[in-house]
Amino acid sequence: MHHQNPMDQLGIHIGRIDSAFDQWIHKQGLSYASFAVLYTLATAEGGSCTQKRICEEWFLSKQTVFSICKGLIDKGLLELHESHQDRRERLLQLTPAGLAHAMPLAERARAFGTAVFQAFGQERAAQLLAEMDALSTLMERTINTNDASGKGS
Repeated sequence: MHHQNPMDQLGIHIGRIDSAFDQWIHKQGLSYASFAVLYTLATAEGGSCTQKRICEEWFLSKQTVFSICKGLIDKGLLELHESHQDRRERLLQLTPAGLAHAMPLAERARAFGTAVFQAFGQERAAQLLAEMDALSTLMERTINTNDASGKGS
């Protein structure tokens, strides 16, 4: 067996974490996109947010988020409101029935995260997240300069 370079190893670990998270979401009876919409709205400050925010935070297409939202609106779980800041923008907000549906999901997600990170250890978790942040920043910086293999901006 040959040793993989660190970027390959990182990709493998990110894939495993992603897969584990997908398995957990699947056990909740949801797709990744449905979970993203419900969780974000259940935990949003003030109880509402835009479609754009969900797309950006969860790396989902506008079309995907729109179709999930349409389904939730049809089931009476979600409403659209006009934004006071920008009239062209619509704020998504769960109805009382939507909140009753999404809050237990958000609680289970928090409990899952808490259990994982308690077992992992607070100090290790803080270190891991700080290092991941530093690596992400470095990768973004490298992409935006000329030192990434051959092709620069």
